[in-house]
Amino acid sequence: MTVAIIMTVFNRIEKTRQCVHSLENALQGVTHHYYITDDSSTDNTADYLEKLSESISVTVYRGNGDLYWNRGMYHSFAKALQKNYDVFLWVNNDTVFYENMWDILTEDYRKAEKFSVICGVLQSKVSGETTYGGTDKSGLLNPCGNLRECTHINGNCVFIPKIVAEKIGNLDYRYEHSLGDFDYGQRILKHGGKLYISSEYVGICERNAVKSTWKDKELSFWKRISLMKAKTGLPRKSYKIYLRKWNKKDWIFYYYKPYLDIFGDSIRKTFRRKHYDVQNQNSEN
Repeated sequence: MTVAIIMTVFNRIEKTRQCVHSLENALQGVTHHYYITDDSSTDNTADYLEKLSESISVTVYRGNGDLYWNRGMYHSFAKALQKNYDVFLWVNNDTVFYENMWDILTEDYRKAEKFSVICGVLQSKVSGETTYGGTDKSGLLNPCGNLRECTHINGNCVFIPKIVAEKIGNLDYRYEHSLGDFDYGQRILKHGGKLYISSEYVGICERNAVKSTWKDKELSFWKRISLMKAKTGLPRKSYKIYLRKWNKKDWIFYYYKPYLDIFGDSIRKTFRRKHYDVQNQNSEN
């Protein structure tokens, strides 16, 4: 079995180093090649990748600094799709994999329908809770020891067999940062495929912090709106493309819902502050 590892990186050299080290341990005896987009890192990532190519099989694509996750992964995946691999493995560089990761994914796929992907479930090293993987209407799904279907996939660790990659192709380049992984999963379902989560945890990846993002309820209304519109938030162009593609009937509602949620949070925060001020004033009297 031959494997193409698809990654995009920007700085975070130590995380990249740990991720690659864990992959090398998990893929011992497996023929694999890394396709990595370095989106103009400003630390020593470029030097690290150059040295890495001296010891393992790596192809590096240099980005312009404006690719972010989806477009960086697109360039890596595009290069890999030009070759003949049995499996394409999406990987986020902030993930540290367990040594039995590959055994879990391949065994799960052996039991799955062939036109399907396996989304590796990741957990927090601190709490042990699920951080990334597959979701359904109830939210993130925990591994249960057996194959379990999901409706959406996170792109942190995804096992994509050749039969799926040939049919579905690459990520949609129109997405600026996020949503490309969700879109890819929906395309698989549209073509009659299945999405599964792994039967067990395959590695560690801490959840991105909410603080100082557009989801941080402590920030002001306008600050949250500004952060939401940024590429690393929920940019309007990408979100509109996704909703009009997969929520055709009620896309307008979902498009404006984040604005309404932020407005509601802002109103509630204002009332809480006023209530707190009144209580303090009464206690002083």
